[in-house]
Amino acid sequence: MSVDTSVNYLEKLSDEEFFKKRYTVSEADQAVLDKNSVVIDGRKYYRASVKEKILKKYAKESNPKPGEPGTIENPLVRFGKEYVYSETGELIEYVHDTVHYTLRSDMKPTVSQKKMILDASRTPVKYSDDCPELNEKDLNEILKRGHKHKKPIDDV
Repeated sequence: MSVDTSVNYLEKLSDEEFFKKRYTVSEADQAVLDKNSVVIDGRKYYRASVKEKILKKYAKESNPKPGEPGTIENPLVRFGKEYVYSETGELIEYVHDTVHYTLRSDMKPTVSQKKMILDASRTPVKYSDDCPELNEKDLNEILKRGHKHKKPIDDV
């Protein structure tokens, strides 16, 4: 059986196959993970420190070497997005230019930043289960805590 090396090879793969891990966790390590897990609403959550340590061990053995497909030097390209293997062995989207901006008190926002702020202020708030709308009582309680927190220790 020959391997398809055409330009669109990765697009032909299903998401399940494309994002599949390159390793299989041993029964002993799976037992450690299960011991350090909890099920909430039918979904299993693992203790992060334990899971990360185990996954890093497998990723170290199975991740591609520098320059091979799936590394920062040679990312996998699928549907116009670049993917690389993380330190835990997961295939993640590679974002080149992430820039973080912090405005200090002595800095003034630019015209485009002011426009962004104005646009954001006009956008209605979308409430959800993760971000429910608070009633007046709850808002006042948060406000009181904020004011109390701002006071010097001598005033408390």
